[in-house]
Amino acid sequence: MEIILRTEVHVDLFFHCLAHMDIGQDASSLYSQAYMGRISREKIQNSLDPAWLTGEMNKIKDIYIPDQKLRMVNFLPFQFMNVEQLLEGLKWLSGDLQGNSPQPFLLFFRQRYFSSPGAQSFLRTLTEILVVEYETFYREFWKRQNGQRMALKERFRTLFEESGLKLLGPALKGKKGVVIYLCLSMTRNGRGFSSGDYFGAAVKFPEQENEILKSFFMSIHEMTHLFLDEWTLRQSGHPDTTGSTLSGSERYDIHLLKEKAVLYADYLLYKKILPILLTDYLLTFLELSGEGDRGNIARLLPTKLEKLFKARISLTAKTVQMLETFIGNLLNSRESVPDMQKEKFDWQPMIPGTFR
Repeated sequence: MEIILRTEVHVDLFFHCLAHMDIGQDASSLYSQAYMGRISREKIQNSLDPAWLTGEMNKIKDIYIPDQKLRMVNFLPFQFMNVEQLLEGLKWLSGDLQGNSPQPFLLFFRQRYFSSPGAQSFLRTLTEILVVEYETFYREFWKRQNGQRMALKERFRTLFEESGLKLLGPALKGKKGVVIYLCLSMTRNGRGFSSGDYFGAAVKFPEQENEILKSFFMSIHEMTHLFLDEWTLRQSGHPDTTGSTLSGSERYDIHLLKEKAVLYADYLLYKKILPILLTDYLLTFLELSGEGDRGNIARLLPTKLEKLFKARISLTAKTVQMLETFIGNLLNSRESVPDMQKEKFDWQPMIPGTFR
């Protein structure tokens, strides 16, 4: 089973710009004042305007916020090999580049998600922002930062080899392995996608040793979405419903249901396959969900942690039972994993997981 770890400047550049766009209470948001503050300090040291990027992203956020289809831009970077391909693809999607699609999958994206004038205007301006940010700052910044974290990358790989394949093994039957992007600019949450014979995820590139396990948990979370979301929607009676990541909006409850199902399914996987990681998983979730400081939560007995976790997830007894049956059958090779390859191109995106 192959484990492919990728660190790509064009992917990080894309999310770096999105991290400067405040879209409110939305699960797809990467907006982070802490991250922006760090970037501002770097730019000031290089005599660059620290407010420029935020100002430019503010000009297009009012297009992005109400258009749920635009959330799909979060999955575009994984389809390109470099910055040049990414920019060319965005120009074609925005209508600035004429002729045939430079990549086969782009026609699908344009027709389904980016056909409106507003979406094309957003992509056009975003492309211009990416070009300037890359050339004036991000290219050199990325080289320095990425080079400093290679040891952490190898420790993440070791953890995934030892534990990740055990957890996902039952769902990976018939697959070649996993592709994981370690992203310098993934400020929170993650992204999950299926690409050909691989499960895929994009998570934060750990900055220090104690962040490796959190990024590992997030990678498992994102890839659990790949084999559980379709089942969850089918069981809830909404097989063809697309959730909304915007808090309080119509269909946000669909998004929350999928999140809760994944969180509980992962709880079952850790408990049944790798109980040694269960306490850390529960502590990570409870800390991120606002239950308090990790040090204080860690004082609770394991049984109390599980009780607190289940109360926070707040699933119905019926849903819990169905999830336990599904995971039990999966581990016993009796549950078929949904076939996600429905489109003409061999790729399927998943809306970002919140891990909270």
